[in-house]
Amino acid sequence: MYMESSSTSSGSSSINVYFEPGYDLDIGAVDVQNKVSTASASLPFEVTQQGVVIDKQSPSIVCLITITADERYDEVFLSNFVNINILDEIKRIKGVGKAQNMGEKKYAIRIWLNPDKIKALNMTPMEIIQAVQNQNKQASLGKIGSAPSYDNQKQEFTLTTKGRLSEIKEFEKIVIKYKEDGSLVYLKDVSKVVLGSESYDWNAISAKGPAGLIGVYQLGDANALEIRQNIEKTMQKLQSRFPDGVKYSIPYDTTKYVKVAIDNVKSNLFMAILLVIIIIFIFLGSWRPTIIATAAIPVSLIGAFAAMQMADGFSINFLTLFGLILAIGIVVDDVILVVENVEVIMEKEPDLSMPQVVKKAMIELIGPIISTTLVLVAVFVPVSLLPGITGALYQQFALTISFAVLVSSLNALTLSPAISAIIIKRRKKGEEKFIFFQKFDLVFEWITKKYTSLVKNLIKIRYPMIAVFGGIFYLTYYLFGITPTGFVPSEDKGLCMVAVNLKPGTSISQTSMVRKKVEDIIYKINGVENIVSVDGYNIITGSLDGSGVAMFVSLKDWSQRTAKEDSIESIIGQIIQNSSLVSEANIIAFNLPGISGIGSVGGFDFRLQDYLSGDLDTFQFYANEIIKEAFKDPRIAYAFTTFATDYPMYDIEIDREKANALGINLSDLFSTMQAYLGSIYVNDFTKFGKVFRVFVQSDKEFRSAKEDINKLFVKNASNKMIPLSAVLSVKEMVGPQNLTHYNMYRSIQINGESAPGYSSGDAMKAMEEIAAKVLPSSYGYEWSGMSYQETLSGNAQIYVVIFVLLVVFLVLSAQYESWILPLMILLSVPMVIAGAVAGLHTVGLPLNTFAQVGLVLLVALAAKNAILIVEFAKEQREKGMSIIDAATNAGTLRFRAIMMTILSFLFGIFPLAFATGAGSITQMSIGIVLLFGMVAATFISTLFVPVLYVLLESMREKFVSIEDEIARRESL
Repeated sequence: MYMESSSTSSGSSSINVYFEPGYDLDIGAVDVQNKVSTASASLPFEVTQQGVVIDKQSPSIVCLITITADERYDEVFLSNFVNINILDEIKRIKGVGKAQNMGEKKYAIRIWLNPDKIKALNMTPMEIIQAVQNQNKQASLGKIGSAPSYDNQKQEFTLTTKGRLSEIKEFEKIVIKYKEDGSLVYLKDVSKVVLGSESYDWNAISAKGPAGLIGVYQLGDANALEIRQNIEKTMQKLQSRFPDGVKYSIPYDTTKYVKVAIDNVKSNLFMAILLVIIIIFIFLGSWRPTIIATAAIPVSLIGAFAAMQMADGFSINFLTLFGLILAIGIVVDDVILVVENVEVIMEKEPDLSMPQVVKKAMIELIGPIISTTLVLVAVFVPVSLLPGITGALYQQFALTISFAVLVSSLNALTLSPAISAIIIKRRKKGEEKFIFFQKFDLVFEWITKKYTSLVKNLIKIRYPMIAVFGGIFYLTYYLFGITPTGFVPSEDKGLCMVAVNLKPGTSISQTSMVRKKVEDIIYKINGVENIVSVDGYNIITGSLDGSGVAMFVSLKDWSQRTAKEDSIESIIGQIIQNSSLVSEANIIAFNLPGISGIGSVGGFDFRLQDYLSGDLDTFQFYANEIIKEAFKDPRIAYAFTTFATDYPMYDIEIDREKANALGINLSDLFSTMQAYLGSIYVNDFTKFGKVFRVFVQSDKEFRSAKEDINKLFVKNASNKMIPLSAVLSVKEMVGPQNLTHYNMYRSIQINGESAPGYSSGDAMKAMEEIAAKVLPSSYGYEWSGMSYQETLSGNAQIYVVIFVLLVVFLVLSAQYESWILPLMILLSVPMVIAGAVAGLHTVGLPLNTFAQVGLVLLVALAAKNAILIVEFAKEQREKGMSIIDAATNAGTLRFRAIMMTILSFLFGIFPLAFATGAGSITQMSIGIVLLFGMVAATFISTLFVPVLYVLLESMREKFVSIEDEIARRESL
């Protein structure tokens, strides 16, 4: 899909390769491994010595595990306690792609050299390194008496000796030189040997105290909830081995949102079932038919669960639960038609027995039930085959609803009629309904009469109504144009991230001091529960940077943050505003990405690219120009980049000719500088059952200022010590600490957020317009993360609806053997969609992927209601009734059943439309579309479909004789 890389001035580089959704990650890992193997031969020795690590993982953090303790234990102990006792256990959990010790201070023997003493001995650091390598070495000495041996050899003895050293005292006694007087010089004479850390470049802090910190990442196809449960079990088991005063916690947990959101959806599911049952009971006025209709719900859900179990890749998750909620209002429709029609015929024809009543009712309904089922399946099955993440999201909804609808239709054609014949009873002579139901029937009869009268009047003015249809179609087109678009909504997940970036080159000790100020500010914000910080870590690029801090902020439970000022948007705004008082740093807060694992932070992810790899200062100039223009655009709240070319550096200029004249080997010169000023990995030692590394480096007092470079000496070919100042000069300069590439081009990452009242699509469009205005031809851009996925979806909402309409049209055309009848059904759909999009525009929600799911469902539901009217009108017309009477009669007779199905569906989605708490925006995106769409269906579709039937059937019969159609069908 795309590839990004990051290379830092400290000598580390990482490459991340992202694959298309659905691609087999095992195959992807093999592909990457093959490419790495091809490149390995050309890698420098220093790289192969350290090793190239390949991990298969999702960039999504499942949780952060913190190990904290009382004052007896410091951060080095905690970090190594994680490495030795916990990390491997976490890595072995099924589904974990990576478990990283963040802020790691892995034990290492640090040999802090004293350059002055080494120079006095006429030695170089490479001689020290060689002495350590020679005397800290694992060796296999062999055996005494091993085969082949003498016949009388009775035993063999394995030779062992202490090879690798493990204690500081043993390293201190390493002999580095023999003097002429026979005395020995030990390592401790020219250095301090301590048990320190491999790296001092980053620190982990939780709740303002030092901590061991594990970031757990999942594999792409793993279940985060299952991983989180297994992490808890593992940590509970390991806790029994913790020393007194050490404890663990999981303050940053991305699955908490998923669990709470799923619980909310479950609650809404049961609420939807209850509301649907109430509506059915009110309309039917009797508990007997209500039981039959209600039975369709568990039957359909159990059938859907069974189908999901047999299908590959389905589980009870956020998306499938949504599908089940949407299915609640649909699965009862067919059964409502059955019991309602049974009751109508039962009242009209009292002489028929109940089995005969049911049989007659089913003869009338088999066609509409099959038609509506085909329409629903024809809508959802093709949509579920769409590629990419959009298709994966659709698939969860579409197939879940399709499974439920197929089972409910089968139930309506088989079980429900059988139960109706047994359970439904005629009222005894003189028996009346309960007074409430009588009043309800009277009110509904009055509404039905008004509806019939209105339909008749609309049919009379049917030709002017064509202009009304055209106006509604234009309104639909207009609303699509002005409604903001988005990919997936940015939810309140109970977490946010904060990036703190100080002046480039700031030391980590200064960075830690500023971080404490920022933490104090954030902790004062109501709703904040805990902060986990990593000093020296850039949250945007994922690389080490001493001038950066990554903060992972956990918020209080949603039940404790019901006020508007405690929402995630408000808290992020407060963090940015309040921390602006910290003048030493640039501080930005982010929400999490809408879909975990796609991007590292929320908002847009814009990658500026330099196609010619030109001057870096010019590159940064254009990046700053884009950011400057972005701040002027009302659609963008803010934009920023962490890229900088002004990190302070020293440029070492070597007089190579003079160095050669003095007999200095340049390799020795570089090694001397690296050993003193950087650090050199020597070899390994064993402690606590683990293998650790040995490093040499000069002590801090010999590498704290620029002048210390000139105080170093290198040995020449004549065994004389030459000062480095004789062959090199030091100049101040600035440069980038981290160079990134995106799809092989040098890149600068620009992140930002849309302004309040604007969608992510608006912000992305603004950035594209700015780039077109600012950038020369040698520069370009690409989108990454969530923004990339949004560009892939493009105008998918329009194309998906058009595609669905085409599929439904073809299915209905094949069923009715007519091109005109499907038009009568489908021309009502744009009216319903206009209502749905108007609803989104009214409440200020963008037309995102979840809203598109609602639109697709509306196409099916609007077509379903229209089918009930058109098919019955067709039957009436074929029985000899006039076109106008057939349309009016069909609308009147089907009005009650249609209103029952619409209202049961409306009340079923009320919990979605008015959702609160975790996952509320996603639920509302679907709920508002369906709520406003079905309201439009109530007031528009039921009125306009009879008019459309009259208009189109009158036109059709100018070319086709209805009697000839009936005769041809009967002959077949």
